[in-house]
Amino acid sequence: MSAKAEPLRVRLLYSYSHKNEKYRDETEKTLSLLRRQGVLDDWSDHSILPGQPISKKLQEQMDKTDIFLFLISRDFLASDECLKEWDYAAKLAQERPNIVCVPVILTPCPWPDLPGAADLKALPKDAKPISSHSDRNIAWQQIYDGLKRVVEAFRTDFSVRPSFRKELAKTQFISQSHVPLDTVFVFPRLTTPVASGNVLDDIVVADAEQLLETSHVLIVGDALSGKTALCRHLFLTLSKVQSPVLHFDLHNAGPRPAATLFAEHYAMQYFGDYSRWSHLSQRLIVMDNLTADPRTLEYVVQATETFDRVIVAVSSEIYYSFYDDKESLASFRRVHLQPLTHTKQEDLIRQRLRVSNTIAAPGKIDATVDELEGRVNSIIMSNRIVPRYPFYVLAILQTYEGFLQTQMEITSHSHCYHVLILSYLAKSGIDLKDDEVNACFNFAEHLAYERFQAHGVGPHADFTEADFEAFVSKYEEEYVIKSSTLRRLRSDPYGILLKNHEAFRDRYMYFFFLGRFLARNSHQHTNEITELVERSYITANYLTLMFTIHHTDDTRILDEILSRTKASLSAATPATLDKVETRMFADLVQAIPARILSENSVAEERKNERDRRDETEELTADNDVDEDDPVEFVNDIYRIMKNNNVLGQILKSKYGVLRRTKLSEVAETVADGGLRLVSLMVGAEDEVRHLAVRIRRSYPEMSLERIERALQFWIFLLTMWNVGKIVGALNGPEIREVIERLVAEKDTPAYDLIGFYLRLETGDDFAKEDLNELKRLMDKHAYPFMRTVLSFRTQEYLNTHRVPVRLAQAVCAALGIKYRARLKDA
Repeated sequence: MSAKAEPLRVRLLYSYSHKNEKYRDETEKTLSLLRRQGVLDDWSDHSILPGQPISKKLQEQMDKTDIFLFLISRDFLASDECLKEWDYAAKLAQERPNIVCVPVILTPCPWPDLPGAADLKALPKDAKPISSHSDRNIAWQQIYDGLKRVVEAFRTDFSVRPSFRKELAKTQFISQSHVPLDTVFVFPRLTTPVASGNVLDDIVVADAEQLLETSHVLIVGDALSGKTALCRHLFLTLSKVQSPVLHFDLHNAGPRPAATLFAEHYAMQYFGDYSRWSHLSQRLIVMDNLTADPRTLEYVVQATETFDRVIVAVSSEIYYSFYDDKESLASFRRVHLQPLTHTKQEDLIRQRLRVSNTIAAPGKIDATVDELEGRVNSIIMSNRIVPRYPFYVLAILQTYEGFLQTQMEITSHSHCYHVLILSYLAKSGIDLKDDEVNACFNFAEHLAYERFQAHGVGPHADFTEADFEAFVSKYEEEYVIKSSTLRRLRSDPYGILLKNHEAFRDRYMYFFFLGRFLARNSHQHTNEITELVERSYITANYLTLMFTIHHTDDTRILDEILSRTKASLSAATPATLDKVETRMFADLVQAIPARILSENSVAEERKNERDRRDETEELTADNDVDEDDPVEFVNDIYRIMKNNNVLGQILKSKYGVLRRTKLSEVAETVADGGLRLVSLMVGAEDEVRHLAVRIRRSYPEMSLERIERALQFWIFLLTMWNVGKIVGALNGPEIREVIERLVAEKDTPAYDLIGFYLRLETGDDFAKEDLNELKRLMDKHAYPFMRTVLSFRTQEYLNTHRVPVRLAQAVCAALGIKYRARLKDA
């Protein structure tokens, strides 16, 4: 720590009657030693120069005063101006709890009758007036000693300034009300690479305590991944327990010496003397937003020499472009901010629900969370479009809570991406007025289409600075756009365009704007849209289609998607999952334990279930298709899977504008498409047996029966996975009535199963009507496969939802299993 750090100068203001001026002179003389030591600045109206406004100067000084020294006498009590100063100081003390008001009693007077005076300790000792002391030197010594202690207390008061704590606790969302950070903060998912032999394994950093085990930590994460929120959380949490921690935003650091900046940041954040604070042990500095400017790295290096512990947050783009191989960062433990797990996402949703007071009945908590979770997951789509970072989850939730201004027309499911882009624009300094937003959107739409024409649908194809400048020149010939708007669109770190790479910051932005352009100009781009529909199995095409359909009212595009989906695998009949089709599973399901009902708490079971979702996402993370397969049969499979996602989005976002007949057609296309995939697997006993024989040739040590059973098990899992995907696409409480009518019309075991699954997914809570429907289906489909999967799904629901004991007992009786009491949730 620099030895030249200036001591804190505590500001003291004299409030007195001019008739007692000699006492003020004596007080100044008494405190002269503290002034010479550089720890006290005292001020009185005596310092106001001729011609200066007295009241204005006085208020300016009072607003920045630490100690109010009231020299009280009968003259003071008789002065209107003195009493105004007393009242104003009391008001400031309520706003700034560190302010100290010290009465100094000059002569006998009824000073305790002043408002609030009875609670204040006065000087000299025991509030004995100075004039009553036989030896006034004793009184002045007591005043000196008392004020010296007050000054010392100020210098060693290392509490956070309330204004700074309030500012740091803000969350940055477009909402009508301030949401404090600690009310919605969930500790993020952090991993750090650790060498294990010749392999690097990712180790999870579970909490702040583990994060702080290393003295130097580098937090690397994408834009809006939660770096800033984590930095703020660390400061707010540590400062609450009086751990010496400093917050430093490198993005706003100017070209000044590091020691000066550290001291200035301390003064903005804390009371007390930095020269004293800087000698405390285990001081930590949290440095957010390491930039490409090499000076910011110099500040980090200086911090490692000044502080005991240093945490630095940097964007992935900046780190890998400028700092990946920097020797000066070699001592830092690198920690990566990952998307939230499903468990952490659920925690975040529950936090937000508590803040918004959305949940009324405790019994509906789990169902409410499930509904919101389903909506969030359908938008995030397994981290493929929007990463599962807290910012995106909260922004999506806002659209359902009605926090946004109505004139923005941010409604329903499909507009959540609109909200996210508006958030970026707002953070970039764009005024969210219609004209400004429309200008930004129009520019981005045309840029996305320019890239699409030049380089194909991929969002990260090469697009040089020269390409960008040429586009801007051509665009400005047709449209007006301000140069300041262009700068903000490319500003760091929140501009929607990356300045160096001439690409959209996030891939969903490219698809959003390209889809919006095609939707607004669909009649001129029919052939291109048809090509996207024809090759919708390619991931980039399907994502473009999804956003196109969000923004258009042109039903021709929807009809084209429906037609192409129906034509895929048209030779296959949708599976019915009747007794004949599922007979290969008969022995398999009967060997599975009938009871999977857990005795663990609902919270624990929900965590286990969401851990399984994380595992499934990891297994399916590489299932994106980026090119045609030479076998059209394979393309058909992927086309059905991708189109079902698009159609599912349509059901969720356009249920209010499509006719019931069209909604039913879309739902039927989704279900039949998924069931055609199922039909490729079920009812193929002979094929399974032939495959088992071929496998046994390579593994003769395994019995034919064991191989056949393993194949049957995997087909069973794939069957249920496909049913789950159908349910996920149709999962919308708004269209429940449409689905129920379709299920009744189709009247197959497969549709009954889908209908019952959706009943559990979209209901507020499990009711007697659900029990009656379960009993009806168990009687209607009394064969092993259906009874087993109905039982399993119902037990899974009981495991993860709070169901009244009597109803749970009745369900167990219907399933023929024993009910046992479970652990209570905390």
